[in-house]
Amino acid sequence: MQKKIIYLLIFLLSSCNQLKDSVGNFNEIVILTSSEDKNYIYNEVNKLFSKYVNTPIEEPYYDVKWADSKDFKKYLEYKNVFLISLAEPNDSTIDLINSKFTNESNHNIFSINDYYAKNQSLFFINSDDSSTFRKILNNNKNWILNEVDRNVSFDIKRKVFYNGSNDSLQNVVNSAFGIDTYIQKDYKFIKDSYDKRFLWIGRGYPYRWMIFIKFRSEDLKKFNSPLDHYQHLLKNYLENVTISEHFKKILYNSSGNVEYLRGLYEESFSDTGGPFFVKLIKLDTINSLYLSGFVNSPGKPKYQLLKELEYIIDNTNKNKE
Repeated sequence: MQKKIIYLLIFLLSSCNQLKDSVGNFNEIVILTSSEDKNYIYNEVNKLFSKYVNTPIEEPYYDVKWADSKDFKKYLEYKNVFLISLAEPNDSTIDLINSKFTNESNHNIFSINDYYAKNQSLFFINSDDSSTFRKILNNNKNWILNEVDRNVSFDIKRKVFYNGSNDSLQNVVNSAFGIDTYIQKDYKFIKDSYDKRFLWIGRGYPYRWMIFIKFRSEDLKKFNSPLDHYQHLLKNYLENVTISEHFKKILYNSSGNVEYLRGLYEESFSDTGGPFFVKLIKLDTINSLYLSGFVNSPGKPKYQLLKELEYIIDNTNKNKE
């Protein structure tokens, strides 16, 4: 048994000169721990990664997979890997692996990027017992989620622009609204308005739309909420699309200003719908812009498609003056 552990440790700590791309789904998180430790940390870890979005079903932000330490070689090239070790109860493989890295870092929680694969984050958490582990997790939960989300966004970016961008549509958007945005190669023009304050672009199955609506900022004051205002404008340009009363949400930035809208939409022509996401951008002293993404993929998961749109929308900026 001791020889087997030493062999596994040598295998883990041996480095490769040429790294392959990391594997697994964009939001997949592998938890490597012993069966003994899993009993003490399972609930806390699942709680940390329990966030979900309604599409309309509850789809988790993170796909958590638990793996036994004896199978760790299978997961060395995954995107986000957590190696968790509790001193009590005493076990074998993960304790030895983590002790090697801990001796070099001198921290009970830390991460290493691109160690066994490109675009990979290895997270190491070492704790005396379950009580200490809970404190470590609570004190560092924002850092953990930010690091995972950073890796998720990077993977989404690679997928979104694998085939390049649509320069012609980007120029249309730039000219009409004065913003710089990145649009995937396979997006097409669908519709605009005579006053050039509305633009609708999209791509085929699974369907994704991007809708741009320019408006006078002061008009917001005439409505009870930005969602009511957005739905009013949307109805003017797309009579077949309505915002559902379920799961509507308004998100604010650190200054207390409205930044994002979320919810579900319904499309009457095809009797279908899905999730949508809106970013509110102030263009100048007079005008603002609703930049929204819509997803439709009946009977299939939609979260990754929504994340792709969110990445594009979140990385849209006003032209530099």
